[in-house]
Amino acid sequence: MSVNAGVVEMEADNQRMNTEAAEIGEEVGALRIENRQLKARQNTYWFISGAIILLLGWALGHLYS
Repeated sequence: MSVNAGVVEMEADNQRMNTEAAEIGEEVGALRIENRQLKARQNTYWFISGAIILLLGWALGHLYS
């Protein structure tokens, strides 16, 4: 009897671990997508900041020349 109980327990553990692995895989995928979006947003902010500094420099250059 104890051998069968051990097999049943192992199968239940296996099923639980497979479910957890699938959930973790989905979470990792979602975090990778979010990470890419955050990196893209950061690059956009740097680009916009650079454009604003360039325009301010150009405007001040024309103002003082």
